[in-house]
Amino acid sequence: MGGNLAYQAETSLIKAMFGDQTAAKEALQRELEKKRAELAGENPTPLERLIIERVVPCWLQVQHADLVVAQLKNASHATGDYHQRRQDRANRRFLAAVKSLATVRRLALPIRVDVNVAALVKTNHR
Repeated sequence: MGGNLAYQAETSLIKAMFGDQTAAKEALQRELEKKRAELAGENPTPLERLIIERVVPCWLQVQHADLVVAQLKNASHATGDYHQRRQDRANRRFLAAVKSLATVRRLALPIRVDVNVAALVKTNHR
């Protein structure tokens, strides 16, 4: 765990969200592991695993930003604007990570080429 910076960053964000609420932190960590497993499927490639390790914390950042915006009360315009921009940036990073995963998976699909030999033969004999 000491060398896993992604895990440390994720743990720090969870702690920022829930402080000392052990049950809430553990529930969220289980939810994140469930999301990783769902996204990974049965046999993810190493590249897919790397991207999933980006998608999941980005999702968490979006949820945190949404939570902060929802809890703003009597905030100044500048504070509200800051948190709205933070929310927008987190969402853009999340969507970019999801798009990357979709692109990698689409590029990994086998290419199917349908060839109509009969039509080619007729064309060549004319």
